[in-house]
Order: sequence, then structure tokens, then C-alpha cells
Amino acid sequence: NSRRKDIDPLVESMVEQYPADSAVLMMGTIYYYQLQDHVKALDCVKANALTHPDSEPTASLLCEYYAMMGQLDSLADYSLKFHEKFPSNEQFLNTAIYAYYQNKDYERLFDVLREAYDEAAKASDRNKMADMLTTTGDICVDMGYLSKAFKNYKRALKVKPDHNPALNNYAYHLSLLKKQMKKHASLLRPRFDAVLEVLERELSGLGIAAWNKPKGGYFISLDVNTGSAKYVGRLCKE
Repeated sequence: NSRRKDIDPLVESMVEQYPADSAVLMMGTIYYYQLQDHVKALDCVKANALTHPDSEPTASLLCEYYAMMGQLDSLADYSLKFHEKFPSNEQFLNTAIYAYYQNKDYERLFDVLREAYDEAAKASDRNKMADMLTTTGDICVDMGYLSKAFKNYKRALKVKPDHNPALNNYAYHLSLLKKQMKKHASLLRPRFDAVLEVLERELSGLGIAAWNKPKGGYFISLDVNTGSAKYVGRLCKE
């Protein structure tokens, strides 16, 4: 603590005196980070990134710090700015997508994904096009929109048939869906069998009703004599 009383003013003085010196700002960042004074550390990181806009490492460090601090709005905004500045670094775009998703800003999230897809399409970058469609599919799965997810997986495979992420994720979620449907069918089958058994026992051969024996689906269709539908419906409710 006694040493801090001597060092703190020195560091603050250097940062104030050399606000555009990258080495000084990095020193301030490390010093304040070790003290867990993340507000001052972030100020140094941000100043470093803004005064040296062509430095990709300082841009990455700023995004990492925003992520650590949980400042998702700033993380998304700066990640997109840095993506425009350093388009070859896919991490900035991925970080922006992550930030919007974690912040539940789904409208902006899908806008970013569409914009990234359009950029890739203009550049004829089929791999990135498939990446954006697959990412969109994965997010739709997490949100519970399976039909939209499968649509995007199919689009990704149409763009690039050997795109492994789309192939793997599509196959995986399809297998889960089939397992779920089989489990659901096993729960419903005894009820279907019970209804069919009663219909056969009570109405078979009387010529007053006909029904199907479904091999799938959720309904048994019952056809009754003309004029009796309302009466039958009332009996079903009872």
C-alpha cells in the first residue's frame, strides 16, 4: 500500500502527459488491471485503440475487455466498427454476433447476419455465405424455431454442399427431432389403440360410422351419418 501511494500518482501523471503513447497506455492498462481497477484499465485500453486506429491488437484487446466487463452494447458496437476496419479478422464479426445474441437483441443480430451474408455473396465467398447461414440456423435452434433453422441449414448446403458445420448441425438436430417424435409417438400410441378398440367393439358392422387407422399423425378421422355430427361432437365432450 505504501508503494502504491508513490506509484499511483506516477502512473496517472504519465498517462495524462502522454495520452497518445501506446506503450504508456499499455503500461497503465497492465498496472490498473493488476490492481483490479477495471474502470481505469478500460479507459487506457480504449484510449489506446482510439488513438491508434490501425492497430489490430489494441482493437482486439478493447473487445476482450468489454467482454470481460460484460458491457455488451459497447462490445457489439466496437466489434462491428473493427470488423469494418479489419475485415480479414473474422473474430470481430463473431464477437459482434455473440454480443447481440447474449444481449437478446435478435432484430439487430439477424440484420448483422444478413449484412455479412450479402457481403460474402458480393465477394463470391461461398464458405462465408454458408457460415452465416449455418450460424443463423444455430441461433434459430436455440430460440426454438426449428423449421427456420432447417431452412437455413438447407440453404447453407445448397451454397456449399460439403460445408461440414451445416452438415453436422443439420444432421444432429434432425436426429434429435426424430428421437423426440418417436418418444411422443410412443406416449400417444396407447391412447390411439384404446380409441380404436372402443370404436371396433361398439360401432363395427353397424353401418353408422367409419374411421381410419392412422399410421402417423395426431388424429383419428371419424365419419358419421349426415345430420349427426353435432350430436356425436356433444357425446365426445361428455
